[in-house]
Parts: sequence; C-alpha cells; structure tokens
Amino acid sequence: MFTPPDLPSPRVYGWNLGIEHSFSSNLSVKANYVGNHGTRLPGLINVNQLNPNSPAEIACGHCESPTDLPYFSSFPYLFGITELTDSDISYYNGLQLSLSTRTFHNLAFNAGYTYSHALSDLQGGDFHSTVAQNSLNPLGDYGAAQFDIRHHFGLTLTYNIPGMKSPGQMLEGWILSSAIVIQSGLPWDAVDTANDPSRTGQFVDRWDFFGNHSDFKAGPNPIPFYQAGAPSMPAACTQAFNSSGGLATLADGCYAVGNSVLIAPAPGQFGTMSKNMFYDSGYHNWDLSVFKNWTFKERLTAQFRAEFFNILNLKNYANPNLVSGSSDPSSTGQFGCACETPDVANTNPALGSGAAREIQLGLKLLF
Repeated sequence: MFTPPDLPSPRVYGWNLGIEHSFSSNLSVKANYVGNHGTRLPGLINVNQLNPNSPAEIACGHCESPTDLPYFSSFPYLFGITELTDSDISYYNGLQLSLSTRTFHNLAFNAGYTYSHALSDLQGGDFHSTVAQNSLNPLGDYGAAQFDIRHHFGLTLTYNIPGMKSPGQMLEGWILSSAIVIQSGLPWDAVDTANDPSRTGQFVDRWDFFGNHSDFKAGPNPIPFYQAGAPSMPAACTQAFNSSGGLATLADGCYAVGNSVLIAPAPGQFGTMSKNMFYDSGYHNWDLSVFKNWTFKERLTAQFRAEFFNILNLKNYANPNLVSGSSDPSSTGQFGCACETPDVANTNPALGSGAAREIQLGLKLLF
C-alpha cells in the first residue's frame, strides 16, 4: 500500500437546529435536527485492478490475463497496488426527540426517540480496512453506513413508592427503577469472498438481488438456499435469471425468501446489490431494579438492591457480520444466520449483550 505525500486531511461539516419547550416547571420536550457531512475521508482502491468491461477482457472471456493489468509493464510481479485515497464521503441526518420530567408525584423519567439515516462509501466496518468492490468506481459502494440505526427508543424512569411508618420501616423506602431500549436493526454487508465473480481478484463482490431487501432480514436461521436445478427451487429464482437478460447465472444456486431472490452475477460483472443492503432483527431490552432503603441515622443508610437484567428474557441476536460465514453468500450453510448473541459472537461476555435473564442481589451501606 502507498500513500500520496500530499494527501489532505479529512473534513467533517456539522449542523444542528433545536427547539425546547417547558410545559411546566417539571415537564419539558426537546426536538433537534442533527446532520453532518464527511469529505476527503480515507479509503482504499487498487490502482492495478483489472477492468472486467475492457474490450480485451470481454474478447478473452474474462480470462484474467496478468498482462491486462494497468501497471503490468512496470510492475509485472505485482497484482494489487493499493492506494490510500481521500475519495470517501459520509452523511448523517437525524431527528432527536426527548421528553423528560423532574421528580413529580414521586416519578421522574426521560424518554428519547431518534430517527436517523447514516450513509457512506467506506468499506470494512466504515474504516479503510478493505478496498472498494470496484476501484474504478469507488462511489459504487455508497450505501448505508455500518452504524446505520433508523429507529432508536429509550426510556428510563424512577418511582419512589409512597410509604408510611411501619415496624422495621418495611412499608417505606421502596424505589422502582427501569430502563427500556428498543432499536431497529443494524445493516450487514453480503460479500462473496471465495468465487471472485467480477474477475478482478479482489474477492469483495456482491451478487444480484431482486425484490424487497427487508425479506432478507437476518434471524436465528440461515436464509434458504436452493441448489441449481433442484426441483424445490422457487420459480422466483428462474424469473430473476430471466429478468437479468440472461447475464446472471444460476450455476451457484439461489437464495430466496418469498419473491425476493439473490443470485450470483455473470462472470466479469459486478452485482446489483448496494453496500449494507440487509438488516438484522434489532435490539430489545428491559431492565428493572427494586431498591429498599433503611435509614438508621442521619448519615447511615442500608440499601438492599434486586436488579433484573433482560427481565422478559428476550432473545437478541448478533449481526451476521460478527458470525463467521453468515455474511458470505458463498457459505451456503450459514448465510444470513444471526445465530449467536452479541456477547458470544464477540468472544467476550463483557462485550455486547444478548444474554439470558439475569438477577443480581446486593446490599450497600451508604454513609
């Protein structure tokens, strides 16, 4: 890899507009629009990439002759010449709403909702770790950013249960606390790392997709795959092949859900899929805590805590990008399978979430 000596620094432009209104001394609402645009972001391209649409490649049937490399005469021993460029861009637009209250009738809460969309043409987790699918057209990778979460809702609340004098203070000092998070899925990028259908030698190719991308939402089971010529192959696979004008191929089989189909492109062609086209099933979690305070003296309090994490025992699955083989259509057994929880997929139980319900008890002395 080489870096031009005059490579400029990245630039990010940000803007926002917000309003806030108080309904009373305890209740207020906020609305904010937040946006930013990144330019001259670092990205990788292969300046020695074969052009699969060149007359020479078409004439030889995409034979990948090394003499067709742009820099073969100068560097016949090199296939890939990777350049760090400043050609990548990004956009973010978000609407942020929040409703909050101070303690009112023993209740305090904060609710927030964000509707946003993040876009970029950066590769490899939205940092320059992977070359573009087509280095002759890096902006062809422009699509949803790796962290694109369209909907996010969060609610935290605390309620001091009204009490009364009682033996052992058992009817006073009780507090309920809760946190709820609901968000839509993160995108995942389906990249063929084994077959090189574009014949560029980069092994970062996407296939041809027909239908509604939401049909390929990742879940606990792989997306159904059908072998070429199998009697069970849906008619939608053949229809997709026909609608491509005969350029695509069914030789590698077909993924199908309903009328949505994913098939490999013809040799020497780039697929029609955009980057990060599919999404996982999102994240949902509810934590609940119960506190009981005993006050012995003005400066001494004993607090019993019962904390319930993921109290509904909801199943949250990892993004296929984290599960080996699940984002590669050439891995027909696991493609589209979000079959691990995030903590397991990250091989670190302290990182991520998704574990089963957990209950934690504790006793604290406050002084």
